[in-house]
Amino acid sequence: MTGLPTPADHVLAQFPGMGPKAGRLLRLGEQWKCWVLCDRDPVYGWTDGRVALTGDAGDFPQRLVDHNRARAPRTARAQQVARAMGREVYHPAGVAAKERNAEIGSLSEAELYGKVAWLHDGTP
Repeated sequence: MTGLPTPADHVLAQFPGMGPKAGRLLRLGEQWKCWVLCDRDPVYGWTDGRVALTGDAGDFPQRLVDHNRARAPRTARAQQVARAMGREVYHPAGVAAKERNAEIGSLSEAELYGKVAWLHDGTP
């Protein structure tokens, strides 16, 4: 079954509370068609980059809770390290700056990378 040609004013009338930007976008539409949702070819792509349309995909809300629980310790650690680096690496002055310079200056490049490797490769 193919869609039936539908006037643009009929389409626009279906969205009376549409904001101005969305309304302008709808008015750009051409050759509107109307068809029943039961006559659609299967769609196999429900993701685009980091975005996924989940709809009624099983117990997805619980999966998001589980994902959050799994991510929370790592993201908390990243935030705590960023705070400490701001305090101890980027903003010290006087004696604290001299001590920072001596400590960082004593580390090899590999040791410096090793201190933040967990952030980039997922290791603890």
